[in-house]
Amino acid sequence: MKTDCTKKSGAAESSLDISADEFCAMSRRNFLVMGAAATAGVYLAGSEAVARQSGRTDKSPGNTVANSLSLLKDVDIYFPGDERYGSFLEGLFSREAGQKKPSAIVCPKKHEDIMRFVEIAVHDKLKFTVCGGGLSSLSVQTDMICLALNVFYNKVEVLDRDGCTIVKACGGAKVGDIVAILKNHGRHIPVGVSPMPGLGLVMRGGIGHLSRSEGLTCDHISQVNFVTACGDNFLLDANCARQYLWNAVRGAAPRFGIVSEVYLDTVPGTKVTVSRLTADTGMLNGWMENADKLQDSVSASFVLGSDSVKHMNPVFYGYLVHQGSNENALAELSSAQKNMTGDAKLSWLEEAHVVDYAQMPPFDVPLRDSGELGGEMIPVVKSYLVKNRVVKRMGEVLLNAIRTAPNQFCRIDFQHMGGEVRRIKNGSVFSGRDADWNVVVTGFYYAHSLPDEVEKTTAWVKNIMHRINAAIVGVYSVEIKKDTPETKHELEMAFRNKLSLLHRLAAKYDPYNLLSHYPL
Repeated sequence: MKTDCTKKSGAAESSLDISADEFCAMSRRNFLVMGAAATAGVYLAGSEAVARQSGRTDKSPGNTVANSLSLLKDVDIYFPGDERYGSFLEGLFSREAGQKKPSAIVCPKKHEDIMRFVEIAVHDKLKFTVCGGGLSSLSVQTDMICLALNVFYNKVEVLDRDGCTIVKACGGAKVGDIVAILKNHGRHIPVGVSPMPGLGLVMRGGIGHLSRSEGLTCDHISQVNFVTACGDNFLLDANCARQYLWNAVRGAAPRFGIVSEVYLDTVPGTKVTVSRLTADTGMLNGWMENADKLQDSVSASFVLGSDSVKHMNPVFYGYLVHQGSNENALAELSSAQKNMTGDAKLSWLEEAHVVDYAQMPPFDVPLRDSGELGGEMIPVVKSYLVKNRVVKRMGEVLLNAIRTAPNQFCRIDFQHMGGEVRRIKNGSVFSGRDADWNVVVTGFYYAHSLPDEVEKTTAWVKNIMHRINAAIVGVYSVEIKKDTPETKHELEMAFRNKLSLLHRLAAKYDPYNLLSHYPL
């Protein structure tokens, strides 16, 4: 094994598994839209140009996937027709991924299983995907092997390193697991707005309620145990020899290899202060105008969406969070809420109060009614980073968009950035640090929809981003899809002058294009 530093070993059993069924209990609609905001929470793989010797002499292209994978020992493998194969696909959060037909599903239990799998994949030129959180439509592809880290390889362990508390997460862990376990140690890390994503979101950003005060999730990564797509194993950190790769995995890991383990620095505290409200959509303009005046310890994210599952009834849903949980934090958040809302009439207000960071309320418009969804729904998502000084003059564009949405499940999220995100300079390829908001536009269509209905939803999402183009300073790479008319432009916006480097790294660390389904 090649390492740049001393490799730490050991893994602890995690008693946590935030299943889709458990999360769904929060409400069927909430389950739907929270996952959509992180649909691409996946960390796939890709990397180096020297194949390892496997000890086999038969290199015939006629080798079947089953024959190739028979060399994996003590690893569960599901093939088409196996009951576990179907159960795995049905259990994925992303229904797009669940409808694919992988050639096999490989479920590693330890790091060495991943190493051996990649060795076989390189030898036989087997294309594969990696499934971590299972939110991404890219986590499973038809006729490719799915490396399912989320089945067994999902442990989380809290460690003491030189007097500092860090957390080690294996490749299949979810951010909800990490935050919940850290709570028992009086610590946390800033994460996105949903507990469901895996390390894909961690590695490529992690924009959430504490980003303004503590930075992105990826800013807390201290080390990555990384397996390239050609089988090399590197322990990457700020002091390693391969700084170019260390910088690249923090922002674009899925294209170069498999994140086997990630180590993150933690932050003291387990509680935050929250205030939520709903109001008429007329709240929008004043909210964005006042957002620039907030202190960095406060975030003011919001959603334009419907508070009814029966018909479109647009409302404004504001979600204020203070990093602290003492009396000063309560007073400061109460004052911030009053300044943000002014004299506007509120439909509903949840006054500032302290909550566990591991159990924050969902970032979803509270519903005033209930009902069935009417069938399985598929999301269309775009996530762009924008400047407030420009987008705050486009309020009418956003309001018209939500009023004319294809259905009542469509939504426009503004996740608050700025503050610490803007100040951090750590070499990662994450771009758009000068943005004030991550704008996530999510349209939905039914799985049984006719083509024109699908096109209507897709056009609605794209049109919004086109209309606010002047405000856009970056693209959040977790939502970039391959082979769309806008893919090339989105990659350029996501990585800017680092894109050519990433292309070179992809060629170097994935010369056989085993991970070429990923858009880079």
